Amino acid sequence: MTEAVLPSGNEYVHAITVLSDKLGVGANDVAAVFNSELERLASGARITNFLVVLALSKTRTILRARTARAAVN
Repeated sequence: MTEAVLPSGNEYVHAITVLSDKLGVGANDVAAVFNSELERLASGARITNFLVVLALSKTRTILRARTARAAVN
């Protein structure tokens, strides 16, 4: 079995910037969560075609939850 080769993080800068602007969260925070989720998903993935989409979706969910919790406190 061949190991999946994922593009470097620099290729996701636009997506991270857009998500950062949309959620009102710093780009560094978005990038950290995104990279963590992408690595987590990639570690067990056999098919890597949609990992970026899944990682962005999970990143959005995590950051929305953090923002909601911060608003309550």
